[in-house]
Order: sequence, then C-alpha cells, then structure tokens
Amino acid sequence: MTQTARPTLRRAFAAATMTAVAMVANILGQASTPAHAEPSDPGHSPAAGARAVPGASVDGVALRVPPQVPDKWSHFLHGTPYYKYDSVQGVKKAAKRKGKSKAIDLDWHMTKDGVLVNTHWGQPLKYGFHDPKHKIRKNAKIEDLTWAQVKRLRAHGYRISRAEEIFNLCAKKGVRMEFEAKASKDFEKPAAWQKVRKLADKYHMRQKGKIQVKTIARPSSHKAAARRLAQARKAGFVTFLLPRDWGKKKISKKEFVPVTSYVRGHPHWGA
Repeated sequence: MTQTARPTLRRAFAAATMTAVAMVANILGQASTPAHAEPSDPGHSPAAGARAVPGASVDGVALRVPPQVPDKWSHFLHGTPYYKYDSVQGVKKAAKRKGKSKAIDLDWHMTKDGVLVNTHWGQPLKYGFHDPKHKIRKNAKIEDLTWAQVKRLRAHGYRISRAEEIFNLCAKKGVRMEFEAKASKDFEKPAAWQKVRKLADKYHMRQKGKIQVKTIARPSSHKAAARRLAQARKAGFVTFLLPRDWGKKKISKKEFVPVTSYVRGHPHWGA
C-alpha cells in the first residue's frame, strides 16, 4: 500500500465510524422515547401506560384502560378538617412542604349566581360553618346560595374563597392543584368547565401541568361522575377517576375509559 493511500483509507474509515455511531444513537433515541409522549393538550390523549382494551373502540379509536397510579399529589393533610385545607391557609401550608410534592386536593362547588367556590361541603352550615347574620338555614346548599351569602360564612376563623383567589395563590406559591368536582349538576355542563379553563389558563396551570381534575364515582352515581369527567376532558384537562364503594362490582370501561386519563385505586373493570 502506498503512503498516499493510507491517509485516504483512514479518512474513509473515520467517516464510516461516525455514520455508524450516528445511526446507533438515533436508534437508541427512538427506543427511549415514551410510547405516549406528552401531548400539547393532555386532556385529549391516552395517558402514558394505558393498556388497550381488546376489541373495544369508540368512534374507531381503541379504548384504553387508564393506568393506576399511587397517591402522590394530595391528601397530605389527612385528619385535618376540610374547612382548613379547602382554604387560603391550606394552600399556604401546602407551599411549605419540602421537595417537589407541593400539591393540594381542593374541592369545588358553584353558587346560585355562578361563582366557583372552594369548599368540600355542599351544605357547609351542617359541617362547622355559621352565618354571622343568622339568616341562612342550616341545611342550605351552596347551589341555592349567592356568593354574597357564601362569602360571609365562617368556621373557626376560616372562610370559603372564590376560585380566582385560590388559583392565583396556587400559581404564586407553586402549588399543584387536584381540582375535585363535587357531585353538582353544574359540573355536568360545559359552562362550568369554561370558567375553570379560563382561570387555569390565566395562571398557566394547564400548560405547566399544575392542575388535574378528578371526581368520585360510586355505584349509585357513576353516570353523573362520567358526565362530569367528560365535560372536563372536553375542556382540555387531564382527568382521573376515584372509585368509591365498588367492592367487587365491575366498573364500565365503555363509560369511563374514554373520559379518564388515569385511575387512582384498583377498580375491577367490566365491559
């Protein structure tokens, strides 16, 4: 082999080696890409880890059983009265948690005049709240009261806040929100979720993955729960299901899988 030929062969070998390395890197990169990459609008894509349901589809799209995930987001105030963590003080306490798990479970209802309010109880005067003016009956429901009435209720120094205040505070404090839609017909309608989405987008919570929507489904009220999740999903939210009191009863895939990003708990899936 001549002296002039050797550098040419070395250059050819180096080029081939670089090409091979690039091909391997590309293959490895494709293998490491999640099967369900983060979508631009997560509310309308299957959750990562979701399993296809054999032979089942809706509008030609295969149904997938949402994955079951551990409780990582909320309920850090176990044993605390609901009026304490469904509050400004509750959000501030969540913000003081160390590490990345700054999150809180917040419950929501809608007043008679369409104001979204943060409270667990649909009948707050039955569970610790009182009206300083003594004009609201004890069994009154949030949906039958105006915001002017609700905002004056108190429970040991705590009050019920409207959504604007709580969303703003969560955004400022970097607290993720589990938005629990309580059993109200308001959450079965698009108008309520447009209000929620407007607030979530105002504080960039959907875009940053700082909000998820959940609801409880019981055998006696599962159809209403599915309607709530369906509307939340249409509004572009990640949704998840909280099955309660099902025992070994089967939960319908056809009913819940299309509207649920994932499940917390271990339900028995039926057809």
